[in-house]
Amino acid sequence: MLRYIAVLLSFVLGMSAGAHAQRIDGIEILSYGIMSADKQKLEKDANISSGQRVNYDEVKIIRRTSTITLYNTEDDLIFGAHMRLQGSPPDRPMTVRIVWLYPRPGLVNPATGIAKFKDEYNDTWRIGRSRNYFWTIGSAWTKVPGTWTLQIWHDKRLLAEQTFQLVNG
Repeated sequence: MLRYIAVLLSFVLGMSAGAHAQRIDGIEILSYGIMSADKQKLEKDANISSGQRVNYDEVKIIRRTSTITLYNTEDDLIFGAHMRLQGSPPDRPMTVRIVWLYPRPGLVNPATGIAKFKDEYNDTWRIGRSRNYFWTIGSAWTKVPGTWTLQIWHDKRLLAEQTFQLVNG
């Protein structure tokens, strides 16, 4: 009987360890600031204030800064952060929630007239890999000065937060 209980206990503990084998330890912010990119790809997303997410083939930080100057030009301005997802096992895909918080008066899309103070979407990220999360400002209505905040969440846990001060130039 004692042997049966020991085998059962080791089985239960083994199952419990297997269930918790994947974990996210946090996110390391490697860099942040103004970025350059090439080959823009647009992805429709009705949940985002602009109605679409912008993706690029390659994005890289060209100037490390948390102060972003908004100029009165038509040129796109890309800013964000380069981060690494930490945890185990390596290369395991995890779902994270990307949240951008905007200052008042919010982003008022002229096509909808709706003011948004937050955008969020889910993304799949592999443990141990680095990633860029960014915002592309181009239209006049997206040039809102104030504190912009990028947050990365897993379930109800805030993993990383990077703030940017957008100022008029």
